[in-house]
Amino acid sequence: MIRSWNLATWIGVGVVLCGLILMVVSYGGWRNDSHGKARLAFEKKLRSEVAADAPLFATPELDADDIMVLSYRLKRQIERRPIVCAKRNDYFLTATDPLPVGEARVLATLGSGKTALVRILAAGRSIGTENCQDHSFPAADKGDN
Repeated sequence: MIRSWNLATWIGVGVVLCGLILMVVSYGGWRNDSHGKARLAFEKKLRSEVAADAPLFATPELDADDIMVLSYRLKRQIERRPIVCAKRNDYFLTATDPLPVGEARVLATLGSGKTALVRILAAGRSIGTENCQDHSFPAADKGDN
């Protein structure tokens, strides 16, 4: 009985040691944080470009989860609105493919998330207000809705 217990103990120690060695050797593989670093750089650029009191909009084609995360991390409200409803000097988060051209200036891009921050240089075409209703993502301090 004692002999089988010693054998099981040594096998367990060997498995733990092998696991630790593999973790140390492959540290770069499981600690690849390039997406996180790119997101932080994008958030920093967004904070520097868009004033805290300026409205920030997201186009409907962007993933709602990504917008909620950005809204939480930036501690600001981000409203959903089609880019055709834009006014001059509005800021939009939009898909990088295809990028709005001509009447918008790209201020920052998040390549891994395929998201861009753009500033509208000229007002969009006039359409009915029923198509331009906002769908808000509350900031972090506003609670869950």
